[in-house]
Amino acid sequence: MKLYAEARVAEVERDDTFLAAQARAADARARAEQAREVREARRAGLLEAAAGSYVPVVHPEPLRKGAVRKAREPYLRELERVQTRLEQEIGRVTVRESAVLATLLRKRLDQALAATYPWYPGSGAQTAPVNPRRPDPATGATGTGTETG
Repeated sequence: MKLYAEARVAEVERDDTFLAAQARAADARARAEQAREVREARRAGLLEAAAGSYVPVVHPEPLRKGAVRKAREPYLRELERVQTRLEQEIGRVTVRESAVLATLLRKRLDQALAATYPWYPGSGAQTAPVNPRRPDPATGATGTGTETG
């Protein structure tokens, strides 16, 4: 069942007012998309700046090598307090933005822990075993321990 006669539809589509309205609608969609992108970029910058204001203070403790969870655990409660405070300062934080902020803050904490503990992941220390046939890119050694480079 047709709602409109095809001739009437074709006639309206040729009308200048219809074409002008169609162009205005396309422009409005483009402006809305651009405004959304600007808003998201500004919000992302705000979240990164807020996370950048967090400077974790790490107190070295005697931990066995690889005790990542034990190294991080004493600082998680403070990390949650900082996140809550920053979210209140920013205002109207969505669930997704909260997750992004938590990730950024956790990354800052991990960087501080990596600077304190040489075995902490992300500290630049080599964690993968050395392939005995390939030289280590940092030292040039082959990994067998018998050669001197």
